[in-house]
Amino acid sequence: MAQHQDSSAAVQAAHEAGIWATGYDAPMGQFAEEDYITSPIWHWEEFYEPTLQAVKDGTWEPDFYYDGLESGVVDIDDWGPEVPDDVKSEVESVRADVESGDLDIWADSSFADASVSERFQNMGSYVEQVEGTVPES
Repeated sequence: MAQHQDSSAAVQAAHEAGIWATGYDAPMGQFAEEDYITSPIWHWEEFYEPTLQAVKDGTWEPDFYYDGLESGVVDIDDWGPEVPDDVKSEVESVRADVESGDLDIWADSSFADASVSERFQNMGSYVEQVEGTVPES
């Protein structure tokens, strides 16, 4: 089960139901034990240290920040104990391709020519195979 809550409750419920789960925002393996996959985590020091230094130096300018794996901010937790080695290897291979720029996850989408800022601040459509209408703001 995937979830996007800053709580371990969903991971615990998944474990109690005997299904695999991912955490969110923090390592959560202790709450799911053998049913844990991993969690996306953030190394905020990779963002805040240079940003705060720029503020101190008087060189900081407001900007949109949405960097990816290559920034060192975005990461995943350790793997759960039952995640198969071939799955770990495949994820790490794809991750390396994303970080190196060899794989552009947006290449075949309607967002291929957009900047990162445009992709996320002005998203007005869904990716292929997602049906529905984007709400008007």
